[in-house]
Amino acid sequence: MRGYPDLKSSRQSRRALRAAAILNVLSGCGCVRNKATRPVGTAEPTSTGKWSRNGLRILVAEDNLVNQRVAVRLLEKVGQLVRAVANGREVLAAVDQERFELVLMDIEMPEMNGLQASAAIRERERARGGHVPIVAMTAHAMSGDRERCLQAGMDGYLTKPIQRSELLALLGHLTAEERTGDREAALPLLS
Repeated sequence: MRGYPDLKSSRQSRRALRAAAILNVLSGCGCVRNKATRPVGTAEPTSTGKWSRNGLRILVAEDNLVNQRVAVRLLEKVGQLVRAVANGREVLAAVDQERFELVLMDIEMPEMNGLQASAAIRERERARGGHVPIVAMTAHAMSGDRERCLQAGMDGYLTKPIQRSELLALLGHLTAEERTGDREAALPLLS
């Protein structure tokens, strides 16, 4: 702002401090790896020809464009690699095309809802093997909603609006699972 140069630098300082604090928290929970050598969330081919990266590969299934953009932006800001889809049929296509370390799934979506998509993923996993963590993202906070999500094969449950701290805790637990290989102990039920 003209006439107030300290105000502009003060805003920049607050942004830098906020970014440093976020990186500090994420480093402590394991969400940021090797931050000194590569920017978070970047990928590079290795000598084996496979891709390595610092962030988790996350699929966001959300039909509301605003909610989708918010979730994607939040995840990308903390170094995650994100793909977004708008319905359950697109979820199934994406899971067939790519390997994800996490699926954040809205419950109410057109064409195929999140419960149906989760059940279909679990059925495919029973036939093919493997397991991708699926966490419900829903405004449904009524009694029994969490149980319906778990019965459909989901691993966790977050209520909307998604709390940043809960999402970061989830990411920290998933990276702990990567390190320890203990899926049951690594993924808590949130909210």
